Amino acid sequence: MTEPYWGVPVVIAALCATVGTMLETRLVVVMHATCLGDDGFAGGIWVLSRFALFPSISVASAAFALPFAQLARLPWGWARPVALALTVAVSFAGPMVLTLHDLADFGACA
Repeated sequence: MTEPYWGVPVVIAALCATVGTMLETRLVVVMHATCLGDDGFAGGIWVLSRFALFPSISVASAAFALPFAQLARLPWGWARPVALALTVAVSFAGPMVLTLHDLADFGACA
């Protein structure tokens, strides 16, 4: 068995670090501009912080998923799909939680 199961979290981390950063920034900036008005400088600082934080969270989340990827290499038939599902879920957990936190932090339009 030579399948590189560690590649699953690496691909997810790369996707979240690039596409996820842009999507999360777009979602929150649009919501922030429409709900709270444009505040220019503070919004720019927030965006710069997210360009640094979001890829870091993506890589950390993928690192936490690596033990589950190793479990997928076990010869048991039922362990592989469960471990791969856990690998994908843990890899996406960090970026999803950060996005939900940022959306909830600004609140809904009243």
